[in-house]
Amino acid sequence: MLESGQQLAHFKIIKKLGAGGMGEVYLAEDTNLKRKVALKLLLSEYFEDKERKERFQREARTAAQISHPNVMSIFDIGTAPEPGTGREMNYIVMEYVDGLSLSQYIAQNGCEMGEIIFLAEHIAAGLAAAHKINVVHRDIKMSNILVDDSNQPKILDFGLAKPVAPVQMEGDSETTDTISQELTKAGKIVGTVSYMSPEQIKGEPVDSRCDIFAFGILLYRMATGDSPFESDTNVSTMAKILESQPESPRIKNNQVPPELERIIRKCLQKKPDDRYQDTRDLVVDLRNLRRQYDSGLSSDISALHGVQTVEIEKPKKSGPSIKAIIAYGVIGIIALVLLLDFFEGDGSKSKSSGLYADENALAILGFENKTGDSELDWLQTGLPEILQTDLAQSNALTIISRDRVVESIDGASKSGTGFQHEECIKAANNLGAKHALSGTFYKLGDKIRIDSRLEELSTGKIISTVKVVGSDPFVLVDSLTTKLATALGINADASSSDVAKITSSNPEAYKKYIEGLQVFNIGMYDASVDVFKEAIALDSTFALPYMRIGMARVFTGKNTEGAQWFAQAMQYADRLPIRERNLLDVYSDLWLSPNFDNAFTKMETLVKNYPDDAEMRTLYALMVSLFRQDSTAAYAHFDTVLQTSPRNLFCLAQYIDMRLKYEQYDLAEEAAEKLLKYYPQSPSPYALLSRIAFATKDMDRAIEMLEKQYEVYDRSSEPLFDIYEAYINKRDFEKAEIYAEKVLQKSPNDPFELGRYYNLKSALALWNGQFKQSLKFEFRALDQFLIIGDSNLVAGKYNSISNLYDRIGETDSSLYYADKGYEWSTLFSKLDYPFKLIDRDRTLIDTARVLLNHIIEEFKIRLPEEFWPMADGLLDAFEGEASGDTLAMIDAFMKVYNVNPQNNKGILRSNAYLQARIGQYDAAIKVLDNYRTDPTTSTSGYTTGMSLYYLGISYEGIGDTKKAIESYQKMLEFWGHPDIEIEAIADAKKRLANLTS
Repeated sequence: MLESGQQLAHFKIIKKLGAGGMGEVYLAEDTNLKRKVALKLLLSEYFEDKERKERFQREARTAAQISHPNVMSIFDIGTAPEPGTGREMNYIVMEYVDGLSLSQYIAQNGCEMGEIIFLAEHIAAGLAAAHKINVVHRDIKMSNILVDDSNQPKILDFGLAKPVAPVQMEGDSETTDTISQELTKAGKIVGTVSYMSPEQIKGEPVDSRCDIFAFGILLYRMATGDSPFESDTNVSTMAKILESQPESPRIKNNQVPPELERIIRKCLQKKPDDRYQDTRDLVVDLRNLRRQYDSGLSSDISALHGVQTVEIEKPKKSGPSIKAIIAYGVIGIIALVLLLDFFEGDGSKSKSSGLYADENALAILGFENKTGDSELDWLQTGLPEILQTDLAQSNALTIISRDRVVESIDGASKSGTGFQHEECIKAANNLGAKHALSGTFYKLGDKIRIDSRLEELSTGKIISTVKVVGSDPFVLVDSLTTKLATALGINADASSSDVAKITSSNPEAYKKYIEGLQVFNIGMYDASVDVFKEAIALDSTFALPYMRIGMARVFTGKNTEGAQWFAQAMQYADRLPIRERNLLDVYSDLWLSPNFDNAFTKMETLVKNYPDDAEMRTLYALMVSLFRQDSTAAYAHFDTVLQTSPRNLFCLAQYIDMRLKYEQYDLAEEAAEKLLKYYPQSPSPYALLSRIAFATKDMDRAIEMLEKQYEVYDRSSEPLFDIYEAYINKRDFEKAEIYAEKVLQKSPNDPFELGRYYNLKSALALWNGQFKQSLKFEFRALDQFLIIGDSNLVAGKYNSISNLYDRIGETDSSLYYADKGYEWSTLFSKLDYPFKLIDRDRTLIDTARVLLNHIIEEFKIRLPEEFWPMADGLLDAFEGEASGDTLAMIDAFMKVYNVNPQNNKGILRSNAYLQARIGQYDAAIKVLDNYRTDPTTSTSGYTTGMSLYYLGISYEGIGDTKKAIESYQKMLEFWGHPDIEIEAIADAKKRLANLTS
C-alpha cells in the first residue's frame, strides 16, 4: 500500500481512493503533465502472477480503445519500482473523475424521473461505445459509475480483469464474499452477484448482452431504489435471477413511465436472445423516452397544475354500477380509432417510385442473370433497385421504376422467369418513358460484369451499351450511373451519388434487404422481419430495413414495437434515399409523436412532389378518407394509381378495404379476385376474400378462404384467429375452442400470441356467462402483455379488466384497474378516464374536467380540424354525465359518431342501451334487433348478452311480449348458468318469469 507523498515513476501519490478486484486506486499528480490522475496498481499478491499481469495489461490496452465522454479514459500503462521494496509494479493511468458514485448522487440529489432517464441514456451510450469494439464490462453496478460535477455519468473499470474465484455482493462497502468452488466452476463466474446475468451465474460464455442485463438491474435500482433480485444470501440471489420475475417497478414507484418499465423488462429477460441485441438500440429507446419526457408528453394526472392526485384503492367488493355498465363502453370505442383502423386489412406495401413521365423519363427494366449462380438471383431485383435509388437522388432524370412497369401490365402473359421484354417495353412506352434501361449480368471469376443497354422507345434504337466490371455492386452501379448520364447528355455529377452512403456499404446486407423486401411486398410481414434483421446484423447503420420492420410491425398490430423501429431508423435517416427519408418523416408523425395533422400536411406535400408514386398516393388516399372524411376523393386517388399500376398490391388491398367499409361488396369481390389472379402466392387476397365473406355473412366461404390463406403462409397465426371468429359467428363454440388451442400450439412461447390466446379463452368464457373465469384469463393475458411492455396492449388489458369488474358489480376493483390502465395509456386512450373518475367520486367533477380539457387540447393539436367535433362531442358528453342528463349524453355521443360513422358503429349500440333505459324503445329496437335475428351481428358474448337484455326491455316497453320473451330467452341460453349472477341476468330472469307466468 502506498502512502500520501510517495513517488511512483513520475506520479506523486495524494491519497488512496479505493480498491477493486485486482488493484488499488490512488489519486495522484502526474508531475510531467501537472494534472490529477487516477492511478490503478496491481495488488501485491499478484506481482509474481504472470498470467494476472498479462491480463491486467491486455485488458487495459483494450479498454483504452474506448473513446466516449461517458467512459473513464485510460491514458497510459506501465511499470515502475515499488517504493521501499524495488519490486516492479504494474500500473494503469486513468482519468480522474471528481464526483459521487451513482448511488450517492441519487441519494443526495433526490433525482426526478427525467434526470434518471438522462443518466441512464448516457450510461447506456458509454456501454454502446465499448460494445462496438467488443469490450464487455462484466461488472456494471452503482459503485462502478461516478457522476462528475457537470452531472455527466462516467463508467469506471471498463473491461478490466476481475478476480476469478471471489464474487461480490454489493452493499455499503465493496467487501468480497467468496462463494463455493462448486458454483465458480474453475473461475468462470466473474462479477457482483446482485448484478449478474443468468449466463454468468451458469458459467456460460458471455457477450455484451450480460452487460445489458446488469444495466437493467442498475436501471431498476435507479428508478425504484430497490434491487429486483437481491436476497439474504448469494445463493438465493442467484436463484432469483435464474428463476423469478422482478416485481413491476411501477408498483414500487408510480412515477416510472410505462416505456421505462418496458425497457427495464426487456433488459432483464432471462434468455440473452430476448434482450436488446445491440446496445445502440437500448440507447435509442432511452433517448426517445428522454425526449418525450422532456417535451412533457409523459405527464400524467398528478403533473397537471391544480389537479389533485387520485389515490389508488385496494380492490374490494362493492355494489353494482349500472350507469358504468352502460356508459364505459362508449368512450373506449373512440380511443385511438385512427391508428387501430389505419392499416386494417392484409394489404401489403408495394415498393414503388417515379414521377410523372416527361421527356427525360427513364424506365428501369429487368436485368437477367446469366451467371448460372442462383445465389446471384437477388441482383435481378437488386440492380434495378440500386440504380433507381442512385438515379433518383437528382432531378436530372425522371425515373419509372421496374415495379411500376410490371404493375402496369394488366392481364399480360408471363414468361418462365417474369414478364417478357416486349411487354415491359410496351408498358414503359404507355407510361410515357422516353428511354428504357435493361441488361444482363455475368460472373467472371470473383467479379461481376453488367451489360446494360439504353433504348429509345419511340424508335427502338439502342443509343448506348454500357459494360462495367467489378466485385462491389454499389461501385458498379455508381459507375454505370455516371456512364448512363453521359449517354443521356446529363451532368454526371448532378445525376450520381455514392449509393453506399444512402443505403449500406455492405453488399450482403443489401442483398438481405432485397430478399426481405420481396416477402414484405406480398404481405408476409413476420417472415420479412427475420430477413431484415439479418441485414441489420450485417450493417447496424442500414436505415432501410429498420424502417421496413417498423412498417411490418404496425401492419400486424404491434404498434409500440413498430414505433421503436421507426425511432431507430430515424437515428440513421441521413443514410436513407430522399424518398424514403420523406416517408419515414410521415411514419414518425403517425406512430412516434403521434401528430396526425403534421403527417397529413407532409403527405399532401409529398404527393405534389411525387405525383406518380403509388405508395405515397395510396397512403394519401387513406389519409384523405380518414382525416378529411372524403371517400370520393380517396377513390379518385386509388383510381389514379390503378390506372397506371393495376397490379399494385398495396393500392388494390386498400381499395378493397374501403369498398368493404362502405358495404360495396360486389366491387370489393371483383377487385379481390384480380388480386388473387396477380398474387396467388400472397396471403393478402385470401384474407380480403375472407373479410368479404364475413361481411356477406357467408361463414363457410370465410373459413375456406382462411384455410387457403394459412396454407399459403402458415407463419402468421391471423387465419387461426379469424377461423375462431367464424365459428363463433356460427355459434359452434367447440370448433372455436379447437382453433383457440391451435393458436397456443403454434406459438406456445410468444408473449404476444399467448396474450391473444388468453383473450380468446376469456371471450369464450363470457359466451357461457363465466365472468370470473373470464377474469382469470384476462389477468393471464395481462401478464403476457406486460412481458412485451406494449403500452397500448397493457393499457387496453387493464381497461378490459376494469370493465369486467364493473360488470360483476365490483366497482372499487373496477376503478383500481382503471387507474392502472390510465398509467399505461397514451394520450388519446386516456379519454375515458375522466368519465370513470366522476363516477367514482362526484366531488372530483372539477378535477376530471380539467384533466379532460388538457387531453382534448392535445387532441386538437395533433389531429386535423375535421376531428375537432369529436373532441367537442366528448366534452358535451362529459357535461351530460356530470349533470346526470342522459339525453344530453346521447346527443353528444351522436356528434362523435357522425364524425367517423364507419369506425364508431359501437356508439350506436351503447346509445341504444341508454335509450332503452329512458324509454326510447323504438330507437333502441332499431339498433339492437339484429342481435335477436342474426348471430353474426357480434362475436362478443358480453355484447350479445347485454344487447339482448336491453332489446327485451325495449320490446317489453312497447308491449311486444313475444319478442321480449324471445330476447330474454336467447340471452339466458348463453348466460343461464353463470359463475356469478350479474344484475342484468337477475333482472332478465325476473322479467321473463313475469312475462311467462
